[in-house]
Amino acid sequence: MATALNREVSIGKAKIYLWGGVGIAFEDFRIKDRSQAFDLLQSKRLILRVKLFPLLKREIKWRRIVVDQPILQLVRDKNGQFNIFFDGPLTGEKLKETQKKILEAIISLFGGSLVLREGEILFSDESLGDSPLKTEIRSFNFELSKVTYRKAFPFRINGRMIHSNKEGPFSIEGTIQNIPEDLDFSRGGVEAEVKIKDFDTFHFWPYLKTLLPMETISGVLDLNAHYQGDFQGNFKTSAKIKFKDLLFDYPQVFSFVFKPKWVNLDVEAQYDSKEIKVPRFSIELPELWVKARGRIYG
Repeated sequence: MATALNREVSIGKAKIYLWGGVGIAFEDFRIKDRSQAFDLLQSKRLILRVKLFPLLKREIKWRRIVVDQPILQLVRDKNGQFNIFFDGPLTGEKLKETQKKILEAIISLFGGSLVLREGEILFSDESLGDSPLKTEIRSFNFELSKVTYRKAFPFRINGRMIHSNKEGPFSIEGTIQNIPEDLDFSRGGVEAEVKIKDFDTFHFWPYLKTLLPMETISGVLDLNAHYQGDFQGNFKTSAKIKFKDLLFDYPQVFSFVFKPKWVNLDVEAQYDSKEIKVPRFSIELPELWVKARGRIYG
């Protein structure tokens, strides 16, 4: 495993299971960061269960993988490189080999499930300025189950995001659909419900400002959204968005800074690679209510 990951790996006690399929559980599973200064990943328990009949043919097909109480420490350095990936950019033969390993891992999971339960993700981004921007996710759960070709299979992600001394829950739950046998993900799609509460947008403004034309947007966000789309970019979505203590600074359009105590947005949009349709859009502020619809050609 250490050779495959090109990292130092350590494990505690191991226990073999035969009931319900061949399996093994590793206690205190750890993968060292390449800096050797900390563990990239540590887990209280790693449980691996394989299917018996493929094993008799010397093939590994996972029935279930459970990573119990993992702690993942992600770092993005000043050059924009993530410590979870290989050193330097992936190009040429290194890129091809990495893609091959990823495909082999995905194929081995079809028909089985992957579970991360009650974990933590610690992310430090050093690429944005003099001091790193730090974000944590606690009580993190991820489940991908009944992974199947051509058919829809469910996934679930939830946790609590810790940012700028604030804490808010989030969840994404839905299905991944129509993944073909050749794993051409561009032919697949996803449908999901997204819920976010008490999300401090100003904490994430260093990322958002590269995508939006405004000088600043800050406020506490609640979001309930439905998304359905394919991996080529076509989608349909609807969302109800609530801002508290909004600050909206867009001097190219407005001569003053909006500071309403609350703002409610209700929007429905569709995109088909040719145009964006907005069948429904409404915005409500303490002194103003606007309703509209439209179409954007591109």
